[in-house]
Amino acid sequence: MTAGEISHHLEWADVEKLVDEQLRLQATSVDDNEELNRPFDSIPDLNDDLASIDLDASIRALEQETDVKSPKKHEAQYVAKFRDFLAKYPHLRVDLDTSQPEELSVGLRYFYGTLRKTDGQPYAPSSLVCIRAALFRYLMKNRGINIISDGRFYSANQMLKAGGRLFFARGGRVDHFQAMEPSDLQKLGDYFERSTPTRLLLETYYNVVFYFGTRGREWLRDLRVDSFEFDKAPDGREIVRLREKRVKNVARDLGRAASDNVKEAVMTESPVKCPVECLRLYLLKRSASIPSSSSCGEKASDDVAFFLKPKVSGFEKGTWFSPKQPIGVNGFAELFPRICVAASLSRRYTAHCVRSTVIKELSVAGHSVSDICKVTGHKATASVGTFDSGHAALARCRTCARR
Repeated sequence: MTAGEISHHLEWADVEKLVDEQLRLQATSVDDNEELNRPFDSIPDLNDDLASIDLDASIRALEQETDVKSPKKHEAQYVAKFRDFLAKYPHLRVDLDTSQPEELSVGLRYFYGTLRKTDGQPYAPSSLVCIRAALFRYLMKNRGINIISDGRFYSANQMLKAGGRLFFARGGRVDHFQAMEPSDLQKLGDYFERSTPTRLLLETYYNVVFYFGTRGREWLRDLRVDSFEFDKAPDGREIVRLREKRVKNVARDLGRAASDNVKEAVMTESPVKCPVECLRLYLLKRSASIPSSSSCGEKASDDVAFFLKPKVSGFEKGTWFSPKQPIGVNGFAELFPRICVAASLSRRYTAHCVRSTVIKELSVAGHSVSDICKVTGHKATASVGTFDSGHAALARCRTCARR
């Protein structure tokens, strides 16, 4: 039995008991818990989509509780679960594709009220918001119905928040992604020495995630050489910016036109372990690994995915990467665990921990929350507060570029 399927095995009387349990938890001192209010208070509108919610972190948390591996699978999984729920209880007379919003709200209210993990425990608030986001995406794309901010879904959304209340009432605790320890950052510096294709690839990947604060697998897979723009800072140092500035959720999940993001992150030249130098070396080795086009004699490297699988042998001849073997979407999930093992880090970090490290470093350096949001791309300043602030100062400096 996978997470969320517990409700499919309940008799209707048991469903009502679960719903009543959450309803009895009316507004209490639990509501003063910032961890409860933040996900549910971040209600996006139609122009803003889901950008004001840190869905990446929510989906990552949900991945740890279920077999969900991507936003698309996440959407399909919970749409299927909601359909199964409605089929299990036909007396509700709710159809996902034809029912009016008022009828859908009734179905959602009971569905939200029965959401439990496989062990019967309630989901964390961020996971509940993430499950609702999956249904939101489907209904927006297919029916133009906004189950988040439409007032007709008030009772359903109140039931969802009651589920978050239940999580804390039962002693639930939200675990945030921790920043990397300074000692582990030092180990990374020692490991990244660019002597082999694998080490060069992993350092380049780490720098892209660190400096641009982005770790979405689909986004990384779609990168091309021309995604990066080299420039000079006012002080003369070389910098690299991203040309791509789409909001992922808008462009991919709702099929809407690309829109500008607020992200203003840059990769800046530095005297030690220079990330710009690393990027240039990767581009050089990558270009040398791609054959010339047979028709015009020019390199066709711009049409190939930016991240290519490294050669593990024979690279001494000059071919460091496999041009016909780009790293796939699932392959990116393996890179950071690979770094942690290879560099003998103290624990198994995730790419989300890198983002937390970025936020700590900028905060310690004295940058405001609004400036940090410009680097990380957070639309809501409250999202930055979800990262633990207990780490000591980190050694490296970052540049927050203002345009």
